[in-house]
Amino acid sequence: MEWFTGSGAQRALADLESVVESSVPAGLTRISVDRKKLGDQPENEGSPLRPRLSTSVSNPALREPPTVLPCMTSARLGQTPNRSDEVLLKNWPLFGLRVVTPRLTLVVPTDQQLDDLIGLALRGIHPPDEMPFGSPWTLIEPPEFQRQFLQFHWRHRADWSAIRWNLPMAVVVEGEVAGTQELAAVDFPVMSEVATGSWLGLSFQGRGIGKEMRRAILYLAFAGLGAHAAHSRAHEDNVRSLRVTRALGYAPNGEIVEAPVGIPVRTLCYRLARNVWEASRPRDIKIEGLENCREMFGV
Repeated sequence: MEWFTGSGAQRALADLESVVESSVPAGLTRISVDRKKLGDQPENEGSPLRPRLSTSVSNPALREPPTVLPCMTSARLGQTPNRSDEVLLKNWPLFGLRVVTPRLTLVVPTDQQLDDLIGLALRGIHPPDEMPFGSPWTLIEPPEFQRQFLQFHWRHRADWSAIRWNLPMAVVVEGEVAGTQELAAVDFPVMSEVATGSWLGLSFQGRGIGKEMRRAILYLAFAGLGAHAAHSRAHEDNVRSLRVTRALGYAPNGEIVEAPVGIPVRTLCYRLARNVWEASRPRDIKIEGLENCREMFGV
């Protein structure tokens, strides 16, 4: 669970926190917590939305390496885009944004990929006796879970503005969606600070993918958007997320207390400064399609 907390700009970062927290489906407030239904996984960074359930329909098309822009809807991977796809990309250029590392690719998910992510999440994210997230969104029952999952992503498209944005990207590994990695900011043109969050399906955990996807989103933030700092936070027992955070050079930045299932838990906050990131700047990551949508980030 990876999150953020304030630095010198407390009010702006409090607003930033509200961007991610407001993404949690309202239905969560009506859920009665059953510890037996809590799923597993410390490799999940504190992402706004995170599920656990049981079955999924995998998309065979996603098993093929992407050969066209990820924005394509009617033109699935490997097919020729049609005019509607081209118009969609022109009007919403974020669908053409990609961050590519040696092991994975981050893309803005199409609705079809959102369906694949739902299936992945339903197969499980964390063990039944753990809750790594600040809000217990993994406890939502189907079919409400599927609806709120889609609303979460659609809401970020609808609410996007240059001064307040949240970018949930799908993590694609060997042609399959593995989870999501988010980047959020409030008043980025002035503050130049971001927050991150993520989740990873159980079948993709323990393989170093959590660290790789965080490296990728940080590269987008620092190298692509010129951020000055990135914020993260995790429950003190979320060992994998904290290990990734520390390995990437984040410095301790206070702590808070959360109670996602009615039990107080200490949450550790971290901040990664640009100069620290620059000292070990990755050379094996590339960004595609950013020039067409830079103004959408307020850059």
